[in-house]
Amino acid sequence: MYRRPGKQHFQSKRFARLLHTGAFFLLPFSLLVGTGIRGLDFGMHWDEKYYQIRPVRTMVETGVPLPQYYGYPSFDYWVNAAALLPEILRAPVTDQATLRQQLLQTIESHSFLLRLRAIYLIVTSLTVLWVYLLVLVWRSSRIEALLASLFFALSWEVAYHLRWVATDGMLMQFGALTALLCITARVSVNKQRWLTLAAAIAGLGLGTKYPGGLLLVPVLIGDYLRWDAQHSLARRAFSLLRLIVIFAGAFLISTPATLFDTSELIAGVRYEIHHYATGHAGHTISPGIVHGWRILIYFSSVLFSRFTPIALIFFAFCLIGVFDLIKESPRTAVLFLCFPLLYLLYFSLQRAMVVRNLLVVVPYLAVAAARGAAVIWRLLKARSATLFRLGGIKLNLSQAAFTVFLSFCLLINCGWLIYAAETIADRHTDRFIHEAARYIKADSGKRLFLSPRVRVQLASLGSLPSSIVTDDPAQADEVIFFASEGLNSWKDWPANQFWLTTWFGPSEVNFNVYANWWGDDRIVVMSMRKARTLNLLILK
Repeated sequence: MYRRPGKQHFQSKRFARLLHTGAFFLLPFSLLVGTGIRGLDFGMHWDEKYYQIRPVRTMVETGVPLPQYYGYPSFDYWVNAAALLPEILRAPVTDQATLRQQLLQTIESHSFLLRLRAIYLIVTSLTVLWVYLLVLVWRSSRIEALLASLFFALSWEVAYHLRWVATDGMLMQFGALTALLCITARVSVNKQRWLTLAAAIAGLGLGTKYPGGLLLVPVLIGDYLRWDAQHSLARRAFSLLRLIVIFAGAFLISTPATLFDTSELIAGVRYEIHHYATGHAGHTISPGIVHGWRILIYFSSVLFSRFTPIALIFFAFCLIGVFDLIKESPRTAVLFLCFPLLYLLYFSLQRAMVVRNLLVVVPYLAVAAARGAAVIWRLLKARSATLFRLGGIKLNLSQAAFTVFLSFCLLINCGWLIYAAETIADRHTDRFIHEAARYIKADSGKRLFLSPRVRVQLASLGSLPSSIVTDDPAQADEVIFFASEGLNSWKDWPANQFWLTTWFGPSEVNFNVYANWWGDDRIVVMSMRKARTLNLLILK
């Protein structure tokens, strides 16, 4: 006799589906967070103490919840202040002076810095979930959703930036969440609810970083797309105004100084506008086409992988995906692409190129890359008949080869994340001088000139082959030196020279992107042609 399944049966199936979905998401999330935690104690970052922690110290000292620094809005400062909750909850209620002193001591401690880094790493890594859900809602494909999240999570450029206590990763996850909510509104029945949430999240994005205000654009476009000609202009205008008010309200809650310290906040905004319009040391670049071209090189050749061929292939997927998206639905394409295009246009008009500003665009590129890979998969499917099954998936020979190739590329990226994290864990050992010695003794056919400090460090490891090492820079093909020996000041180092050096040292950062890094010193290998162009001190 047939019995209708009960409520408990349906709940069990729903839980099983959620568990299955969660298992897919947890793989890239765990890889990103796990390697991030392993490399959390990477040394010094130039912004953390002054621009992120000091404003919290100011709030504790004054007892006023205003950071008195407004180069950034204030959302991050509430996150940083919330990190003090363990000390606040353990402290006696009556002794406010003692509590303030304990909090100030905590704020200055290294353990608090690592706590903040862990918080930022975990919160910003939620972008993996937003990317996964975005593709799942949009495409109803767990495989494509997993692929998008893997493209994102296994990017070394994403991984090392998310360890920083900085605004950019936080804006990135708000940007991805806004995109998720806007796409959900596009494909669902209850559009107003999702757009209301999107407006609030976009407001918090503005509260994280001022250019994040551009997140309002897809929210308004999403609302415009939900109306047809039958609805009155007044009703549509009221709906848009309502979203703008929600957006502004979320921003004001995150940055109350807009109302209570207005003149200082305006001064902070004006300073940042001037800062980016005039340039920043080695990050200074010509605005417009030159800046836009350099961004394109970064996205195509560096972003998706430490290894340029893989980065180029994944970016090609991205271009295919964007084309397919536009072909499938121009309106949805406008909704999805309007923010990254406007954001990149704005930054390409600046004279300062700091690539962490571009992080917010990466989730969009990862989604497009997954779409591009899916397009290739469909084309390969049409070429020949099914030969075998892999689980529940039918494959032909071309699809099987593509799957193996894609898995191989992703495994290489995963291996690099693990390797980079281990180099950070080994940053106080002699690992890197041994690696430099092996490079020198490998006899690549190049003549090498060594700086005095490198020679001293290598002296304990045995004699150097005279056929490879030369004392005359004019006869050398490459120069090997410690970064601190290279130039007088960090300001003299050119940033964003993506193939400037090979280095032996902790991979807590891409040194070719941030050659003016203030962190640990490292042994640098540079071609003599580039060394002469930079006019290195050791060549004088």
